[in-house]
Order: sequence, then C-alpha cells, then structure tokens
Amino acid sequence: MNFTEQYLRAFFEGSPSALSYQKIILDDKAVPCDYEFIGINHAMEDLFQINKMDIIGKKFSEVYPVVNEKTVQWIKNVGKVALFKNTITMDIDVSVIQKRLRITLFTVDKYYCAARYMEINGKNQQRDNFEEVFKLNLDMLCVADTEGKFIKVNQEFKNVLNYEVEELEGRQFLSLVHKEDVTSTLAAMKELKTRKSVVSFINRFRHKDGFYKYIEWRSRPKGKYIYSSARDITEKKMIEIKLQQTNDELVKLTEKIQAANEMLKSLATTDELTGLYNRHFFDQRIETEMERADRANEPLALIIFDLDHFKRINDTWGHLTGDEVLKQTATVIGSCIRNSDVVSRVGGEEFAVIMPKTTLKGAMIVAEKLRQALAANLSSKAGKITGSFGVAERLRAESFRRWYKRADNALYQAKNQGRNRVVACMEATMPIATVQLEWRGEWECGHTQIDEQHRELLIKAGSLVTMLYAESAKGLEQLDMLLNHIVYHFKTEEQILVDAGYPDVAQHTKIHEDLVRKALYFKDCYQKGKLHTAAFLSYIVDDVVMGHMVKEDVKFFPYIKKI
Repeated sequence: MNFTEQYLRAFFEGSPSALSYQKIILDDKAVPCDYEFIGINHAMEDLFQINKMDIIGKKFSEVYPVVNEKTVQWIKNVGKVALFKNTITMDIDVSVIQKRLRITLFTVDKYYCAARYMEINGKNQQRDNFEEVFKLNLDMLCVADTEGKFIKVNQEFKNVLNYEVEELEGRQFLSLVHKEDVTSTLAAMKELKTRKSVVSFINRFRHKDGFYKYIEWRSRPKGKYIYSSARDITEKKMIEIKLQQTNDELVKLTEKIQAANEMLKSLATTDELTGLYNRHFFDQRIETEMERADRANEPLALIIFDLDHFKRINDTWGHLTGDEVLKQTATVIGSCIRNSDVVSRVGGEEFAVIMPKTTLKGAMIVAEKLRQALAANLSSKAGKITGSFGVAERLRAESFRRWYKRADNALYQAKNQGRNRVVACMEATMPIATVQLEWRGEWECGHTQIDEQHRELLIKAGSLVTMLYAESAKGLEQLDMLLNHIVYHFKTEEQILVDAGYPDVAQHTKIHEDLVRKALYFKDCYQKGKLHTAAFLSYIVDDVVMGHMVKEDVKFFPYIKKI
C-alpha cells in the first residue's frame, strides 16, 4: 500500500462523519437492482449501532431485507450516482436507528459510490417523532427483552396476526411460535444474547384465528433490549413450497432432458456421416484458436483439401458408394494427425484441419502425409481415390476470411496443376482491390448519428488501406485518425445504447474495449516491424470496422429508434 492509499484509508476510518463505500449490482438488463457494502467507518458503526463485520461484503437487501417504495428509490439513487457520476443529497427518516439523516451520495469510480450520513435533528425531536413513526411504519416493528417477551409492538402486528397491541405487549412470543420452529427460534435468541444480529430469520407465528403465518425477522440487540422488524412472507413461502414440490416431481424429467441435451450437443457439433466435427463447430473453434495464437504469439496453420473427382463417383456409382468413401476418408485422417489438431467436414467432400502451434513448413509435412495416406488407402468401385490440398499459415492478426481465402486459393491451384498434390500459399500480401468498403443499405440501423459515424469509419479505413500500401508518409497519421474515430464512435454508441435500454450494453461495451486494446497492441507491433501490413490491415478492416459492424452492431438495431 503506498502513502496515498494509507492516507486515504486513515481519512476514511478516522473521519468524524459517518461514511460508507459501496458497489452497485446490475441485473441482466444492466439496471441497478442492489448494491454491496465495501466499507464503512467507525463513525457509521456508531451512528447505525452496527458492527462492520456484520455488514462488509453483504448486499443492501441482505442487511435491510424490507422492500418498499423507499428502499427501491434508495437503490435507484445509488445506481444513478455509481453509473453516471453525479451527486445526490436527500433527507431520510431511518426507522432502525430512529433518526433523520441527511445523506449525500457521490461517485468514486464507475460502479462505485460513497455516502456521507449526517444527523439533522436532535435527540429530543427524535423521541417526539418515534411514536408516530413506530405506529405508521408498514413493517412489523417491536421491542422485546432478551428473555423473549414483547415490550412494545406496532399496529402492523394487528394487521398481520389480528391480535390487539395490548394482547401482545408483555406476552412471551414463544407461546405463538409453531412447535416445529421453537428450536430454531431459541437458537436465534441465543445469538441475540451474545450481541449478534439476526437477519432473514424465518419462523411460523400463530394467527389469532388459529392458523400460522410465515414471518421473516431482522433483529439487533442493544443493551437489555432486542429491536426487530418483520414482515409477512406467507404468500411467498407457500409459492416456494409449491415450487419445491414441483421441482421434486421434475427431477427424473430433468435427468432425461440432460441426456437428450448431450445428444443434441453432439449432433450440433458432429457430422453424422463421418463422425468428424461439422462446419458449425469449425466456425466456432477457429475463432478460439485465432485468439489463442494472437495472445501467445504462436503459429497457426490451416489445411483445406477435397477428394478428386468425387462428383463422378456419386454420379456413376451412387451416393451410398460416395458415403462409404467419405467414411474411409475420416478414418484415414484420424490416423495421420495429432490430438491437438481439429478436423472438420466443412462441405460435401471438403475437409479442413486446424493445426495449432504449427508453421507452414510443419503443416506442409502433415498435408503430404495425408495425401499419401489417402492415395494408398482410399478405394471404391471407381478405383483409387486421391485428394488435393491447400495449406496456409495465418499471419498475425489476420482475419479468418482472408486466411481461409488464401488456403482455398492454394487448393484451387493444386487442382489446376493436376490434382493429387499439396500447394502452399506463400503470398502474404492483400491486394487493395480485395478490400470491399462500400456502404450497404442493410447496415443502416436508423439512428442518424450511428449511421453517419459508420460511414465515416469506412471512408477513413479505405484511406488507411490506400496510404499504407502506397507507403505514404501520412499513413501512420491516417491510422491515428482512424483509431481516434473508432474510440469516439464506440463511446457515442455505448451512451446511445444505454439511453435506448439495450439489454446487452455491458457485453457490447466489453467487445469495444477488447477491439481497441488489440488494435493498439497490433499498431505497436506493426510500427516495430513485427506485423505484416496485410495482417494489420486485415484486423483493422475485417475485425474492428467491418466485422464488428456486421456481426455485433446488427444485434442492437431493433432497440434503436429511427430519427
């Protein structure tokens, strides 16, 4: 811990003002739903008559489980401050400590805020107001002694249990507890006698008409008294019991569903005929391997091959013969590759092999081994069967589309050169003519600001491609302009999505952060000569500009109002 941190911690702990520090919690729609206490100082412990060890790390809903309009509004205010960097001051009557407080909320960091609590009326006024607050409070409030006798209860006890206040005050509350809950109630009383608070304790209390209601208690000892708030959760508890009964009945069905899901998962990733992975799995796995290779700075190679004259086999001997050939192919492939390699059937007679930690030279050796194995082992009514192979090593940061296209071009060359051969893609350049940056109508989301910024991104990206390939002195200047515009656009877009209520805005923001981080890293590698121009442009154009706009941005289109 440095001096500044020590100073700030000492200030926080030693401040005469009651202070708390909390982190907001968001639901799956990025809406504040609760918050967690990160820290409270000694002054707050004294003000609220609490022990910080009972509070730190707990949610507000755990410490103050009573849900009403005030608590909902309080969480909303905390959320506003934690998310949008503003300050809110409010006066609140805090019933649990019988005080009126002026609370100031202020931002500390994104998702974090602090609160300062100041008492704004004197003790005499608090005592004068206590009776009124006690009577009108919507929660069941009571004061009891440590032996379990009601000293004072409020009107809500009458509303919930139908006893008059006078019938309860002076009565042992164990006489109203369901016999099955007496043991747990005595244990809770024992905790209170040792000066420990009890939160979210539930037992059943007898109604005046003879039936029982589920009551949830929050109790805190002070001196010889116990102060408690409670609420009727009978309806909620009955729903839980019914749900539990339903869940028990569904256990066997769940097991069957899990078994079925495993089968569906296999079908979703596996080619039914050959038992190899299918194209869907290949598309998912290739992204994972590309990210891993970039992160670890490791080579990654791709082999694409298909069977020569396979259509002639199907046309002459029928699809059953063709299917047997495909099954034989899968068997031969399995005997020639490593466990770390990923083989997929990506088309009718086309196969692909992803080879992690493998250079072009290593992949060429494996491809030749596969070619020879196919030629030696594949046969059908049509005679011997061979395959043609294209091999390409991925450039660092190169997009999948361009990498796959290079391997596919090599496969095309192998066929043109007579088939039954292996051809490697040695060319690493990316001709300017292959870069498609024209705006398309389907990319419009209908939000003027977003659409204008997307068009500007395409213009700047096109200029960058031209300048870098022309080795213009202004190429790096244009690169900085593009990256600055990308950062500006991402921030603008995120705020628009927040305002539009887009439920996945947090995930979308994380994708933005990852793209920018990688772009800056690859820029540094490019400037140091560690990254080929084609690979760098491939990432900037294909992933950051085109790929993100086409794959991710379209997801929020339905949430954007057209203006």
